[in-house]
Amino acid sequence: MTKLIFRIDPGDQVSEAFQLQRPLGHYVEIAADRIGEEVLFGYSVVPGIWSVLAVGRFADWRSNDQSVLFGFENVRWLNEPVAIVTEGDPESDRLFAPYLLDTLMDEDLALISAPDLEFVQPATTPMSVAAEGQAAFVSDYVLGEARPGPVTSGFFHSVAEAYNWRCPISGIRQQSLDGRFHEGVAIGIEEPHARRAGLPRDAMFVSSSFGFAYRHGLVVLGEDYDLLRHPDLPAEMRMLLEIANPTAMLRLPENPAHWPDLDAAGRHRRKFGY
Repeated sequence: MTKLIFRIDPGDQVSEAFQLQRPLGHYVEIAADRIGEEVLFGYSVVPGIWSVLAVGRFADWRSNDQSVLFGFENVRWLNEPVAIVTEGDPESDRLFAPYLLDTLMDEDLALISAPDLEFVQPATTPMSVAAEGQAAFVSDYVLGEARPGPVTSGFFHSVAEAYNWRCPISGIRQQSLDGRFHEGVAIGIEEPHARRAGLPRDAMFVSSSFGFAYRHGLVVLGEDYDLLRHPDLPAEMRMLLEIANPTAMLRLPENPAHWPDLDAAGRHRRKFGY
């Protein structure tokens, strides 16, 4: 079983029943046969990496020679974003271009049926700000909002702040020009695709590309926080590491209590035969 996930953007007005206008693309042919099905809504800036934000019913669609209008109803908001990294492939990326739609598989959907998740009806409000000042649009997985104050809530922010919003694998810290957003993903040490809660030592804040590499065993942690690289790690990423991190050691948080759990790292490493 698969489900469609539609990308929603900052300017979109999301309510219990709403419409999305999008440019024409190959993805329209895929969506056309799924009317009446339950679909998901989320945000993605990197192919295959999603922050799932809501669920609803795909009600209808219509198009002209320039755009398509998708209609949805019974939309319910997740009480917290759910991070999902899909396998992806070049063919699906081509079909879904300009990357406004994707399909999620059974293993992805299992994360959304967790018993601690709740669904609420969204108010009609821009995606950038939710009721009570909570960031509903900003992904707790892909993009983090640098909120003012010494402490920010949420597992993602505790992990990101432990690493000072810097990827410990590459050493790169990338942020928007206004300083409000940082690029990176929070991935579990042992289960990088499923970790949504815990202590900072249970996860790392890494760039999207190295998050994918770690999840698939192309880069893993050694017994002394050294970085072990698989022979299939792309040459471009290998070169980046050699330039940005010539010691091939993980850049550890300042607080030793936040250092990654080496036992968990070992279990992750052994899954890939290291």
